[in-house]
Amino acid sequence: MASGIDKHKSSDVTVCSICFEKFRTPRILPCTHVFCHGCISSYIVTSCQSKEAPVGFSCPLCRDFVPSPATPGKPENWADRFPVCKMLEKLNKGDDTHHCAACLRENEEENATEFCITCEELICGTCAKYHKRILTTRNHLVCTLTDPSLAMQLINMSLDTGNCPEHPDKEIELYCNDHLKVCCSLCSNTEHRKCGDVSTIQSRFQRIKEEGSVQKLLQKIRNFEQELVSIKETQEQNITELDSTTDRIMEEAKNIRKSIDECLDKLEKEHLEEIGVLSKNSRNILNKTIDSLSDRIQFSRQCTKRLEDINDKTNTSFVKKYNEIKESFENLQRQTMNLKINDIRIESNLSRELSQVANLESLSTNKVVHSQREFARSQPNVLTKFERTRRRHLKRQTSLSADFI
Repeated sequence: MASGIDKHKSSDVTVCSICFEKFRTPRILPCTHVFCHGCISSYIVTSCQSKEAPVGFSCPLCRDFVPSPATPGKPENWADRFPVCKMLEKLNKGDDTHHCAACLRENEEENATEFCITCEELICGTCAKYHKRILTTRNHLVCTLTDPSLAMQLINMSLDTGNCPEHPDKEIELYCNDHLKVCCSLCSNTEHRKCGDVSTIQSRFQRIKEEGSVQKLLQKIRNFEQELVSIKETQEQNITELDSTTDRIMEEAKNIRKSIDECLDKLEKEHLEEIGVLSKNSRNILNKTIDSLSDRIQFSRQCTKRLEDINDKTNTSFVKKYNEIKESFENLQRQTMNLKINDIRIESNLSRELSQVANLESLSTNKVVHSQREFARSQPNVLTKFERTRRRHLKRQTSLSADFI
């Protein structure tokens, strides 16, 4: 991050807290913090470099875990999926004086004091007052420019709409059970026109409720999280054992050194350096796996929290959110199947020829016993059913795509 910036500039709502410059394509995170597109993209890529198959990152400001908004494992694409903050984008245009957009259309200049999130326009106090009186605009989300934190919260709320992801100007009305996607009427006449099982949002909502799908998915996520926690604990225990073994081997080397001459000092030094390198490399491998497991645990907890919070949503938002969470969770499971689970030990076989110091070339033969297994093999019972379901849906979608062509 930039340094040597005065307090006034660092507290300016239109300034990025990473580069301390005016926002360039401001992207808003779920925690409501905003950063330049380029800044947050670089930060994401850098923070994920040391992780194996990353599934999220921590906000640069509040350190909250942010699940990947796009395909896990491809952090270079994540920034594109976070929404642009239109209010900050408009505030950064021109000079520091911002005029009411509605008044400007009547060739009048009035200073803007508020922002309509729904209209994506800066407005003055008078227009804001009438905005709330007119029937078509009374439910619009309007915030003052003097309370940026509230503005960010309202902007995040406005993103949770019942509009189609493919056609933002169309409302979600249908659910395709073949593709497991929400869609609008336009989608049903194009992408889903040959699908055999398309139902209304209301019927999908009722089906989710009647089948207890939320509780089933919630239990799946909790079980998955518990498995991740268990594996993480074994990896952490592996580090403890690794350290203990390393300490023991190094102590043996020090005791031997007491009874030999200067020649052995040189061999001992080489031996300790080798052990240190092996230990460090082994720890790095285990820490990468632990970081990946930690992120998956947090991702699972985010899914759990989001799933627990959808009951107060509208039917449309409920189905949309449920489907998004389910898809995110299934993507997480797929990404985790190929995760390498490490089992590392350091073995050291001290030379039998220590008495013949003059003929020694090394103190010991050191090696790392490193075995790996995929996460899918660690937890076969859980993922076998998931893989069967995934392949069944992929086969169905492939068949539908062929028919469509």
